[in-house]
Amino acid sequence: MTNFFCEKCRENKSFEDDISVWDIGFFWCKLWVTSCPDCDGTIFISEEPIEYFEKFETYRAGREGVAISSISREDRVKTGDLLEMWIQEYFLENFPKYGFSEVEGPFKRGPDFRGKRIGEKSFEDIEIERYWQNYFSHGHHRSKAFDKVKILIVLGQNTPPENKLKELPSNIIYLDNNHFINWAMPKFEQEKVSPIVKIISEAFMAIYALNCDRSRSDLSLCPRCLNCAYFDNGTNFSEMALQFLIENDFFPFLSDFSISEVSSKKMYLFYRDYMMKRVLTMPLA
Repeated sequence: MTNFFCEKCRENKSFEDDISVWDIGFFWCKLWVTSCPDCDGTIFISEEPIEYFEKFETYRAGREGVAISSISREDRVKTGDLLEMWIQEYFLENFPKYGFSEVEGPFKRGPDFRGKRIGEKSFEDIEIERYWQNYFSHGHHRSKAFDKVKILIVLGQNTPPENKLKELPSNIIYLDNNHFINWAMPKFEQEKVSPIVKIISEAFMAIYALNCDRSRSDLSLCPRCLNCAYFDNGTNFSEMALQFLIENDFFPFLSDFSISEVSSKKMYLFYRDYMMKRVLTMPLA
């Protein structure tokens, strides 16, 4: 007997060793699943990266089809700087949303900005990073120039452990990922990120079709479900893809991104939670 966890029942289920499994993964990663005997939900058995994609650092899709490439360390630094520059631009255009009445910067040396909180008279030093970990990797916690930084603004949503908090600025502000994605979408397209986003968004569309009871029926007879991407105001799968990539710390315009690192299981779980939130926040007809 073997035990596997059912995400829907939220408990382990016992199976015989000869259970029936099938693959619902994507072209870069197989995802073996079976059905729960109690709720008929999907139980994830294992993931199996496809060997071909494990051999390469990066993957991109071009007009001619699949292309494989490696990107230099110099380009890696440039693209990392590009993202931080976008985050700074975003903050500069949207600082009232995060409780500031006035902002100065970005500065070439020292903390990125000085900002005045709404209702306050004095300015405070502000540093902006992709993740809180970058505050350490950049050496700011050891620099006297950053001793007065009270506010750290980050795009990544993961929170630091207790033993790291004492070396970070006292106030950490997490940017609104959805708002940032909508703001940055034109920039993503200009930087030719769209092929990778297209791959992920089409994978999410495949999950949608897999779960749609009417996916094989005549489109003209479709009842126009509110979530359906084929009709107006339906699910924006490109936006879903970008949110998934950012929330899981995958940045497709950085050279260390590899499609083989994207977990099919994580995509299914993210899809489930995303669609559930969408239904709960959808206005009543």
